[in-house]
Amino acid sequence: MDEVLREYLSKHGVHVLKWQDLVSFPTNWSRGNSVWPMTFGLACCAIEMISAAMARWDIARLGSEVFRPSPRQADLMIVAGTVTKKMAPLVVRLFNQIPEPRYVMAVGSCAISGGPFRDGYNVLNGIDRYIPVDVYVPGCPPQPESIINGLLELQRKIAGERLLGKENGIRIHNPDFPSEYPIPECGEHDLEPPYNSSIADLRVNDYVPQSPAQRKIVISAVDENILNKVSEDSFLQDIQKKAEAAISGLKLKLVKNPNANPQQDTIFVEPEYALRFASFLRDEPEYLFDFLTCVSATDWLEQEIQISVQSAEQVDGETVVKKKNTIAKIPAHIDVCYVLCSTKQKVEPIIICQSTHNRADDCRVASLTPVWRSAEFQEREIYDLYGVEFIGHPDLRRILLWDSCVDHPMRKDYVHPEEIRAGKEKNV
Repeated sequence: MDEVLREYLSKHGVHVLKWQDLVSFPTNWSRGNSVWPMTFGLACCAIEMISAAMARWDIARLGSEVFRPSPRQADLMIVAGTVTKKMAPLVVRLFNQIPEPRYVMAVGSCAISGGPFRDGYNVLNGIDRYIPVDVYVPGCPPQPESIINGLLELQRKIAGERLLGKENGIRIHNPDFPSEYPIPECGEHDLEPPYNSSIADLRVNDYVPQSPAQRKIVISAVDENILNKVSEDSFLQDIQKKAEAAISGLKLKLVKNPNANPQQDTIFVEPEYALRFASFLRDEPEYLFDFLTCVSATDWLEQEIQISVQSAEQVDGETVVKKKNTIAKIPAHIDVCYVLCSTKQKVEPIIICQSTHNRADDCRVASLTPVWRSAEFQEREIYDLYGVEFIGHPDLRRILLWDSCVDHPMRKDYVHPEEIRAGKEKNV
């Protein structure tokens, strides 16, 4: 029919539709007003998604209050929150289990592009690397009103779909979109493949190279005693004296904090004596260090300290200034520090530290979880990020990264997977 005639009839209340549109309209209207989301949330944006379903915003007005527990009963996947690389394969698998027609809404900066964690080691830079996204809801986090607006945009998109024809807008009828999307696998450094090239756009390759990984630290100093700064804290000296008397063979080392704060001086203990020394600190009636506040680690690369000391000497009755240059080397190692407090005695907090022998084949210390249970999770985190093996730990597994990953992102020689991939492509 001529478009001019169609418009004329429409102004007079006579609507002429193609039979495809006549069939599509009621179908799209019913589907658009009964979009059932999957019960699925990843991070803080999921709280906003939950709020949108509460009485104040009442997502039921749009027919989307029925959050389904199974992907096979859902129409919409709301990716709300940070998608870690460890979680990405599960997200793709759940999406594959949703029957067509299915839709995806990326809620929040993290789900869209990685957000503030974009350059992180365990965060996916946008879920649209692996599955197609229909509606983007930006924000950090977006408010519930934004999520409702995203649903309205999805309804408009559904209203424009046609049931027949290649250009109908429904992916199930479009041969360019598969019924299932490949699930990435966790490789040695990153997800493999790093993105689905059939749907991801060019912005997945916009990684900005970071500064090269460090291999050695060179320090210039004018104090020849820089390596032998002994703490003068009387409380730590008292602990050292009593502990060495109670534990046979124990030799503690008190190291002075360079900031000259005596309360932050450190007690170094050899790993083979660490468990007995920790038990002593917890059980000794005078101290009763029963509360472990935190566990942290420091990665020390090989240190080359160039010490330049000037001295004045009398030669033939004249003062001659001589310059003495020496070089001291400290092998690469990792320090693991425990901050201890007592809830029963009025004593100041202390820091005890274990050092690994190196950063390679002997990167291990004793686990203090048998003494302080709160060390269990934090030691696992250090194992994951630094590669320190804790002897005697009851459940030493990775947390943020997967078991097959060989990298430890908090080490100073860590290389980003994008740089590893770029190097391989350059060599090819």
